[in-house]
Amino acid sequence: DTPPFGSTMLAPSMTMKPSRCAHPHFRPSKGPARLRPLCLRKIVRANCSAENSNAGAGDKKDTMSALDALLGTPEPATPTPPKEEEPKPAPPTIKVEEEASVVEKLEAALPPATPQEAAAMWKQLDAEIEALRGMPPSERSRGTAGNGVLAALQKLSDANVTNAFDAATKNSMNVDTIRDMRATMQELKVAGIKDPEALGTPSTRNEATFLVASFLGTAVPATIAGYVLPGDWGFFVPYLLGGVMIVILAIGSTSPGLLQFAIDRVNLVNPDFKERALRHEAGHFLTAYLLGVPVTGYSLAIGETHTDLLAARIGRPIFQGRLNVDELSALSVIAMAGVAAEGLHYEDCQGQTADLTDLQQLLNRAEEPVDSQSQLNITRWATMQAAKMIRTHRREYTALMAAMSEGKDVGECIRAIEDATN
Repeated sequence: DTPPFGSTMLAPSMTMKPSRCAHPHFRPSKGPARLRPLCLRKIVRANCSAENSNAGAGDKKDTMSALDALLGTPEPATPTPPKEEEPKPAPPTIKVEEEASVVEKLEAALPPATPQEAAAMWKQLDAEIEALRGMPPSERSRGTAGNGVLAALQKLSDANVTNAFDAATKNSMNVDTIRDMRATMQELKVAGIKDPEALGTPSTRNEATFLVASFLGTAVPATIAGYVLPGDWGFFVPYLLGGVMIVILAIGSTSPGLLQFAIDRVNLVNPDFKERALRHEAGHFLTAYLLGVPVTGYSLAIGETHTDLLAARIGRPIFQGRLNVDELSALSVIAMAGVAAEGLHYEDCQGQTADLTDLQQLLNRAEEPVDSQSQLNITRWATMQAAKMIRTHRREYTALMAAMSEGKDVGECIRAIEDATN
């Protein structure tokens, strides 16, 4: 028989005290301690195992069955699901705009300069140009000599008074290495060059004109002197004039650059010489200005210095240190801009000798070694880029040529470019 439920089923050591109970199935309340059914079963099972270890399996089974009939079948404990961690909110995505666009927005938000402020800025630019042109050549060639002119132009640009200065630099030419500086003949044709095959082929028209003029200028007077002058003078003067021609040939064979001034002056008789010189120098002026190189002077004689401040583009004299890809790309375009300007209008290029010489000097200062094929590619690429700039800014180019043909100073030429841009 199953013994009645009572205190005899509990071991003396298992007397519960509510104040000391820590088991989760004990529920303290007023009066004596009460036990939950699940806890009672655990205690009974433990008591049966301890006191009736020698009893059979059937007795144990009967005892638990009676307890289940008295208290009811316990429901299985429902496992508590683990608490899911709330997902952390993703950090807000911040759209980072390009630095150039941010700067443009900030500049656009600035109030425009008043006419009085703009006039003061133009006056400051003219003063800086005159101060620079008054420097000795040794000081003018320093990289920091043009900082005043560059600062004045930058001030005009920041105040939105000028828009064309350094405009081409903002539109990247996508050049990372020297190998990227290449162009085909077809690309030159598409860019507007009338005869790409003429590039790099020196024209001898100006030199031939000079030689013919020199021969006629010495042979005709020598012949007349031999018949007119009396005595030894009729013998000495013709030989003297003939010696002049021999000296010219000797200089032309050894140092032809020394004759460039005389060649330019003689070729003024050509009807298209002045227009060629105008287009040539305007091409150098415009591309230099678009690429952020301030121009302090110009000349309409082919072969003379195109710009006085190429060093201002890199902050040092060109022939001190090496030129990286960015510096080389910009300066090579400026050097070949005269050839591009002529090639857009004429079948041949008369003033390319000086431009090719300038480009060769730049290539000799490049950081990366430039072989003969790369030199040819860079020559074509620079000419193509210059031609594209001139065609894109056709109105500015036309206005600049009109100002230069009237002999206006540099400041007025820059104003003509900006007026055409606006």
